[in-house]
Amino acid sequence: MTAMAMLLAPWALAVAVSVPLQRLERAFTPAWSVRLAAGMALLFAVATAMSSAAVIALVAEDPTPVGIGLAVLAGTFLAAGCVRATRHLLRAAASLRAGKVFRGSTARRGDLLVVDDGTPDAFAVPGRGAVVVVTTGLCAALDRAEFAALVRHERAHLRARHYLYVQAAELAAALNPLLAGWPRLVRFAAERDADERAAGDDRAVLARALARAALMCAGSRPPEAATLGAAAGDVVRRVSALHGPRPGRPRRWAVLACAAVVVVTVADVGVTTDLVQDRVVPEEGESSVVVIG
Repeated sequence: MTAMAMLLAPWALAVAVSVPLQRLERAFTPAWSVRLAAGMALLFAVATAMSSAAVIALVAEDPTPVGIGLAVLAGTFLAAGCVRATRHLLRAAASLRAGKVFRGSTARRGDLLVVDDGTPDAFAVPGRGAVVVVTTGLCAALDRAEFAALVRHERAHLRARHYLYVQAAELAAALNPLLAGWPRLVRFAAERDADERAAGDDRAVLARALARAALMCAGSRPPEAATLGAAAGDVVRRVSALHGPRPGRPRRWAVLACAAVVVVTVADVGVTTDLVQDRVVPEEGESSVVVIG
């Protein structure tokens, strides 16, 4: 019973926390949300992976028909997760290499690169020599204050290293599909955090710039672009947030609840890791059932 509870705990916690993700988002400031959500997603992915490995290790020691079936499921989950995670890392590496075109451009002025393109767009390119890329179409469509606000927003992404947190959440979802909702939460929190960092004293300027840029981008892209609906909804929420007060402190109950979940999950990872090590490579003089009898 103890072994079963230990193996099921990370799965139960991952599902229990994944269901009320919107409450998690509302309980913390954007700066807290982007870091906490990325860290928890990756922790849950590691915990459930170690739980699966522990199932395989236990069954290998004392195989039964039911146990063998569970081990096959656990092995399939681990193998599929590793394949998805490898593909994700390869795509991320390819994207980082592709960014050299912008980072190494001789046309850049400091950390800003303006490219001759009528499509209104702006994005941050991370990596060594990170740069903010904006198109001439966007430059022409916004006034000076709005343009400066959007550039500050992209610079905020680079300063806060939001791309690392987004990649961590996406890696977690690749390892465990139950965590598929976490990357969107982290991406939205990253945008909100960049908004708050860039808004300055006049939040209305950035709100107006976001709304205008979103409308122009939507009008310049083909209707088959599948991400437009979700992106438009996110922009509405971001603009509404900028018209409201600045985020306050995280709620105490949420901090305590997340701390408890993290402590329990970390402890579970430690126990399952030790269990797998004891079964696979027992230490000299140590019983293979030292952790769980």
